[in-house]
Amino acid sequence: MRRYLSKFEFTLQLIESAIYDCLNGVGNSNSRWKRMDSAYFLAEYLIYFSRDKDKNKHDLAREIHDYIMKYENYRMKFNPLIKVISRNIHHEIVNHEINLPPIRYQMRRDNCSGKLRKIGLASIKQQVYDHIVVKACMGMFMNKIGQYQCASIRGRGQVYGKETIEKWIRKNPKKCKYVWKGDVKKFYPSIPHDKLKKLLRRDIKNNDVLYVVFRLIDTYGEDIGLCIGSYLSQFLANYYLSYAYHFLSEKCFTTRKKKGQKKLYKSVLSPINYSTWTILYYSVQTRNI
Repeated sequence: MRRYLSKFEFTLQLIESAIYDCLNGVGNSNSRWKRMDSAYFLAEYLIYFSRDKDKNKHDLAREIHDYIMKYENYRMKFNPLIKVISRNIHHEIVNHEINLPPIRYQMRRDNCSGKLRKIGLASIKQQVYDHIVVKACMGMFMNKIGQYQCASIRGRGQVYGKETIEKWIRKNPKKCKYVWKGDVKKFYPSIPHDKLKKLLRRDIKNNDVLYVVFRLIDTYGEDIGLCIGSYLSQFLANYYLSYAYHFLSEKCFTTRKKKGQKKLYKSVLSPINYSTWTILYYSVQTRNI
């Protein structure tokens, strides 16, 4: 059994890159630089390191926000501060002293499905940690997540899934006679933390990485459920579901007789997942799916 990240170390360069990814909106359609919570994030560190100790946090955050909104080259001004923040976060990681404010939650209605969802509003600092963990674990995620698990992965969106299904039907029509479609009910809120952590311990051989991932999972509150709206949760959800994906695509067989001999046949051409939706294509009706 292969285990990952045994020689991995959190570096200042990786942490700094993750901070910029978070503020620049990587994994999100909008930049976070011009948001007030980002201004408060920067202001808290300026006060913490005594650069503007005498200023009120709210006044300093407004000054930072006004500066960012006024000048186009605002990022150059904050480069030294980002380096200082990187060193502070690195210190928290290696000493296992991560301190995060609690996540706030709001109930919002999904415009597409109409479902009412509990959305987590994490602090900018926690969102930075999300990016740090995803950067650290990306190699493991991409190796574990199946080829046809769509959503949350660049280049694997709705169009990718649609074109894949069209290709299967065009090239293997006999193996696509039947289709099954299902959804994992309340997938994010139903993922148990203990089972997710057990899988992560199985696949990751690095105490610092496990500490950071588990610390973030623990901020989701109870012993069950991931935070909807979290950058990290998207990857953890795909990772957790990948075990079902690989079972269906690699270990799901039916037995049939042909010329007096029993032979094994793959029950499923291949599963395809889009977030929590799963579609299976197979050649014969069977109760073993």
